[in-house]
Amino acid sequence: MTVLRFFLKTICVLGAFLLVFTVSPEHVEGIKNMLRLPEIILGVDHNPVPVPKAETTSENTWVKKMVEDIRVLTSPEMEGRRGGTTGETRAALYIMEQLQQLGLEELGENGYFQVFTIPPMEERFIKGRALFRPSTEGLKMPSCNILAGLEGKNKDEKIILSAHFDHLGIFNGQLCPGANDNASGVSCVLEIMRRLKEDQTQGKQPEKSIMAVFWGAEEMGYLGSRHFVDHPTVPLEQIKGVINLDSVANGSANSFIIWTNKNSPLAAKIQKIGQEKNAHIKIQEKHTNFSDEVSFQKTPVPALTILSKEWLTNNHTPEDDLSQINEEKLDLICDIVYQLIYEL
Repeated sequence: MTVLRFFLKTICVLGAFLLVFTVSPEHVEGIKNMLRLPEIILGVDHNPVPVPKAETTSENTWVKKMVEDIRVLTSPEMEGRRGGTTGETRAALYIMEQLQQLGLEELGENGYFQVFTIPPMEERFIKGRALFRPSTEGLKMPSCNILAGLEGKNKDEKIILSAHFDHLGIFNGQLCPGANDNASGVSCVLEIMRRLKEDQTQGKQPEKSIMAVFWGAEEMGYLGSRHFVDHPTVPLEQIKGVINLDSVANGSANSFIIWTNKNSPLAAKIQKIGQEKNAHIKIQEKHTNFSDEVSFQKTPVPALTILSKEWLTNNHTPEDDLSQINEEKLDLICDIVYQLIYEL
């Protein structure tokens, strides 16, 4: 059993390590074949095998694409996107392809990627939720952040729009898809960047440049965002704010909360826009949970995380699947953040 476990971990290391070589179509094709990725995920083949699309009740093409992103990221092929596994690698490649299709600037250390390592982890159940805690046994595993940029009128002032793309993986023998946590946030960031790119083709730009950042290994202690703060790929003084989206799409259509690391003017602006759009957005001042905003706590950068008020419902359980996604809510939070970007 020990030998088998070591072999499986070695395969995971190899799969994640190959992330740094995925910047060309030829390398993407090779890794896709090695990991046996279905064509629908990477879209490399010009004649992919048809697969069922995600069911959606919306006629909005933006929402349909977001739901499709969530469907892909929560598919069994992604294996729950646990940090340091081939499932996380598959998700990273899918996100990378979306960024390539938009023609966004590469802001990682190797193309879109910034690679870092994860210490050994063990599985725990705490108050009914699956969680990771550091372990003294096991191998360090590679993970990555994914970073892309869209130029605004001011090249030297940037806003980070972010979401973590990892989840729990196969936890205690059960697949945890992570639809709301946090395929929903990833789909929002991708969709907002699509809207901004379309605006750019029509000569419209936000005042500040936008960085789309997808954090790795958030579930293991915000490791991706912490690594970025310690090893920024752009000067931290250029970053004027961080808008992090985490678990934004379950529950009632118009209720959200904000976690922030300081008295941020971003929060007040979001609340104002939300009020205009009939959304209720409350700053939660006393809480014991955090997301990637916490990594910026010791920096001058104002950072906040937006969540669904009901984010804890089915959080970190196998029930966090596509059925949890409220499409109206998904669309609403994208509209709010999209408008915010133009007001910064």
